[in-house]
Amino acid sequence: MAEKTEEEAPFQGLHALLDVIRDLVDRPRWSWRKPQEGEYRGDRPLPILSLIGTAPGDVPGALALRLNQPERDKIAHVVVDASEPPAGATGSLLPLLDEVHQLLERDNKGTGGRLRFQHYRLAAWLTRQTIEPADGRDARAASLAVLRTWYEKDRPRTMAGEDGGLPWWARLLVVVGGPLPFWLWRHRWPIVGRVPRWFMRQPFMVPLHSTTFVGFAERLTTNRRGTEDPEQIRKVLVHAFLRDLRLAYRPRGPRPRRWRRTAYVVLVLDNVTDQGWELLRLVNDVRNEKGDLDPLLVVARSDAPPSWKSPRGTPLVRDVQSVVDRWYRMLPTLRQRQEGEARFVFARLPDPTDEPSDADREAWPKIRSLPPRAPAWLARRGVALAVTALLVAVPVLAASAWAVHRWAADCLPSPSSGAVAVWDGGLGQCVGYSDNSDLVFGSDRRLRLAQLAVFEQNAIARDLHEANRERPLVSIVYFSGLTHPEADPGTDHSVAEELEGLLIRQQQHNRKEQTEPLLRVVVANGGNTMAAAARIVRDLLEPLLRDDPTVLGVIGMDRTVPETETAIALLGHLGTAVVSMVLTGERLDEVSPLYFQLPPGNRVQARAVVEYAHGTSRQLTVYHPPADDAYIGTLVEETTAAVRERAPALAERPPVAWERSPDEVDVRCGRGEIAFYAGREDQFAAFLNRVVSLCGREESPTVVGDDSVIRFVAQQESRDQYELNGLPVSWVDMGGRVVAAGRSCREKGSPETNRNEQSLAAFCDGYNRMYQVLDTNPPAANDYARELANTSGPPWPGQGIGLSYDAAGLFIAAVRRNQQRPGHGREYLPHRAAIAQELVERSPFDGATGEISFRDSRTGAQRKLMIARIEDIGDATAVPRCEFVYGDGRAEPCPG
Repeated sequence: MAEKTEEEAPFQGLHALLDVIRDLVDRPRWSWRKPQEGEYRGDRPLPILSLIGTAPGDVPGALALRLNQPERDKIAHVVVDASEPPAGATGSLLPLLDEVHQLLERDNKGTGGRLRFQHYRLAAWLTRQTIEPADGRDARAASLAVLRTWYEKDRPRTMAGEDGGLPWWARLLVVVGGPLPFWLWRHRWPIVGRVPRWFMRQPFMVPLHSTTFVGFAERLTTNRRGTEDPEQIRKVLVHAFLRDLRLAYRPRGPRPRRWRRTAYVVLVLDNVTDQGWELLRLVNDVRNEKGDLDPLLVVARSDAPPSWKSPRGTPLVRDVQSVVDRWYRMLPTLRQRQEGEARFVFARLPDPTDEPSDADREAWPKIRSLPPRAPAWLARRGVALAVTALLVAVPVLAASAWAVHRWAADCLPSPSSGAVAVWDGGLGQCVGYSDNSDLVFGSDRRLRLAQLAVFEQNAIARDLHEANRERPLVSIVYFSGLTHPEADPGTDHSVAEELEGLLIRQQQHNRKEQTEPLLRVVVANGGNTMAAAARIVRDLLEPLLRDDPTVLGVIGMDRTVPETETAIALLGHLGTAVVSMVLTGERLDEVSPLYFQLPPGNRVQARAVVEYAHGTSRQLTVYHPPADDAYIGTLVEETTAAVRERAPALAERPPVAWERSPDEVDVRCGRGEIAFYAGREDQFAAFLNRVVSLCGREESPTVVGDDSVIRFVAQQESRDQYELNGLPVSWVDMGGRVVAAGRSCREKGSPETNRNEQSLAAFCDGYNRMYQVLDTNPPAANDYARELANTSGPPWPGQGIGLSYDAAGLFIAAVRRNQQRPGHGREYLPHRAAIAQELVERSPFDGATGEISFRDSRTGAQRKLMIARIEDIGDATAVPRCEFVYGDGRAEPCPG
């Protein structure tokens, strides 16, 4: 910036102009008073003050002299002759903005410290790069090399200054951390990767079309810009420039910079031509579309107005104060209408023959400087540091217990954008959601390995989607209770089974040679008994659904409790389909119009048990805990009603309930009796012990557990009790066709049944591959899948594996069908509402567990149930067999 010393000639309206500039430069004081409508707290919008015509003397040079105070008090400013092509602007999309940025960064320290432009410098640098793959590498490797070059050469310069750099520990990490800092940076970790994180959240160029920052960066380079809107790229540059200014003018760290910077940045553009007007129009558009306040005051002068501005009706500069006042009043309306001139204030310089007033003649001598206002006393460095230290020390000490709990539970706030951890003090558990290994729920080895294997597949899906945008990325949220008190045996293995079913589906679809949609799974934990389910939806999943359009629905939901019903209702309000794999409570379809259920409700389950008792000529007694939730209450009611309908074939007996423990009940013994357990899995072992203690094994009744008992069956340590050895147990199974596929499904990849069912055969093939981890899969992508294959899973596929496999398949099939409808482009992005409608309209779906259709019922009323039986519940190698199948109101033959 070259300072000018030409004559300070007065002209008509000069004093009004200087008064307005002096007023606009001054940054308002912070006020604790709540602003009224149209007011702003501590900041205000700034106009683009555009002067049309020629004035005597050198107005820009005279302004520069008054802004250029001693270094300690100087207002950050730059004066540019916009008619001259900027030096070194080769390849720049906005050469004038490049020059402004360089001058501000190099020559203007000003009050509050030097200005830094991390966001703008990266964006501008990328627009001058060309991605050229070499040595047989793909474009992604070349893109990473380009970004690493910028990071290693340019990033240290951003850390050298006192302002805008990283904390000392982050600088140390860059020096000694090897490749880790760059990995953290490009994966958008907080603090270290805040610049890439911002680019993926700003609105221009639709960043979510790229699932990673590397992909977004590629789109800015010269050989990828042909497919982008040039206007959007230029807006990214302007938005990044204004973002850097906003960061410099907000409080950050122990120094209250917001209060120390008491004057706005001033940009004076002289001799503005088409290039300058284009830049100012972009500033106008970005301010309109983004709505954030920024600290840039523009004073522009041009001999003629821009082509899109009529020269008639422009007020004289002597009236500029009233024009600016009117602009402030009209700005909300202009901004709402997205007016092309919403941020401009035009004023016409006077004719040279117009005589200046006395006030105009005294204006330059009277205003010899434009110093910033002195900062508040509390903003002084020593005072601010002392106050900040005190404010930080108190909450740190108070939060120590909180931090210890979260550290022990591996529940520290996640730095990844794909994982959010929340410590629930009431439960004493870590809840939230995750799509990567930064956050893994639970402590059971099989459960954690299943999550990690799923997360490996998520990374594969993202990479394949980035390489081929024509393959849509389908994201679903698996929502269940993944944590429980340490003393509680929990249901870790049944949850792991459901995740394994999703893993099988991912392994079948996330392959390079396929053209099918890709599958990503977000794992959400609602805590023990889903106690935190509603909170997770309100606080965490709602923002996820708002920000990530690839998330098409939620599956799982764990159990029928009030918290789950509230979560389903909230998801319905958010327009999100919920496909339950395990809920059987009645009337759940009334909670949300977008609720879908794979298993039939308790009414069908009750009739299946009653028909099984009738068909085997045995008498039925229902045993249950307090009916304090919808699941147990409706199951007991429906079973009692079904027995009454079967009279006199079955003796109508009142249900037998206990208050605290099954040890309180008397069990009817004898081979001609059926003891139907209508409760949760956590008390089933105690009920079996009560049966054995009262009846012995020889006179024990046939014990039939409800559908929740499958969780007990899946949890081998719960079954491993001496008292239960040799005891046969039956239960209602919702995935009968898969369970009946038996040992052959795992060991040979084909079902034991003789039916030629393509969907079941495909499932068994995937189930076998999951445990074998065939070498046809990329070895590096299956580290956790290999470990999972070595866990002691059951020798047969459980209900949860089949139902989750089908639930994910429903969404894949719905996306595939929707993609085939006319009107979709090559880069097809499925819409959440359209996919929910596809679940109904394009039924049925041929699933591994049977045909699935929601046309006549959204609660699985037409689906079949199987009563399965294990001859020795204590034998981990025992395989269940089919005893009874019920569907469409009648008994059916077992698969065979």
